[in-house]
Amino acid sequence: MSEPITIGIKTMQMSDNREEYFVFVNRGGREITPHSYRSPYRNRAEYEVAYFKHVLLGHPKPDLMDPKYADPEDEGIPAITGDFK
Repeated sequence: MSEPITIGIKTMQMSDNREEYFVFVNRGGREITPHSYRSPYRNRAEYEVAYFKHVLLGHPKPDLMDPKYADPEDEGIPAITGDFK
């Protein structure tokens, strides 16, 4: 098989204006969507795409602790702060 592998994210606009993000892997006209993530967690889909590219295409391994993969702040849950010695 010499067809290139394409890995990315497809966005679906839901009827209630939410977005869902579908990670896909495509090769030779065949496609699989192993996971989907609801808005606002596109960052999780982006990490998964980077990880699949690492495993399947030899790209550098993504750093899970990179701020670009961090979950957005949840305004409904207060942050835990303080001195934890």
